[in-house]
Amino acid sequence: MIRQVLLNLLSNAIKYSAAGGSVTMRLALSRDGGLTVSVNDTGIGMNHEDIGAALTAYGRAADAYVRRIEGTGLGLPVTKAIITRHDGQMAIDSVPGKGTTVTCWFPPERLVTKAASETVAS
Repeated sequence: MIRQVLLNLLSNAIKYSAAGGSVTMRLALSRDGGLTVSVNDTGIGMNHEDIGAALTAYGRAADAYVRRIEGTGLGLPVTKAIITRHDGQMAIDSVPGKGTTVTCWFPPERLVTKAASETVAS
């Protein structure tokens, strides 16, 4: 499921960034022991209303450029559903013409540590 989250976020970031733009993914352990994943792009960005539409199943931003790009409008809703199912949270920060950052947080109990994986393997 986490692979699907990463695939959705990275493919959206690449899809909506022009040639020569950049996409960055960061993974970090948060202070509480959870995992923070963020995907940042220098793409077209979205306004507040477009973010709401993008989080709605089959919804897409109203921008004419977005309408020309193929997609079902399911990537972000599915991603948010998976994260929520894993007791996580997702936030979107976006500025039209500047890009988008999607940040996901997973709680510590959803992570498999080396010690836990060794216990399971025994």
